[in-house]
Amino acid sequence: MAAQPGSPTQATGIVGQSTALAPLPDGRALFIYNQRKYGEVGVWLALVKPTLASFGLQANQPVWRAEKAAQKGTSGDFSNWEDFAFGEPSVTPLPDGTLFGHPLVRAAFRQGIRYVKLKMVG
Repeated sequence: MAAQPGSPTQATGIVGQSTALAPLPDGRALFIYNQRKYGEVGVWLALVKPTLASFGLQANQPVWRAEKAAQKGTSGDFSNWEDFAFGEPSVTPLPDGTLFGHPLVRAAFRQGIRYVKLKMVG
């Protein structure tokens, strides 16, 4: 589905940071994002089926929980960009039907890329 020229932007209804999107063959998409400021801190994954009228949110849940939003306990706001404990998530649907998600993690003496492999149900 292509956006119509001149069509207005619309809200997703999701409050988060550092998002990525991966299409699924059935017209739905995976929307992965960080949550540092509202609710449970970590990486969340939403299943969406966007239309011109709606983001089409079908499911939304945490897939990786973080101990804290920032390395030094700051707010996790953009003014503390270099203090983030995790970020830049992405998700890839694999041929066997599983999902491979991976955020960058920076915490005391533990930094690198972590991953989670999930089975999509439904």
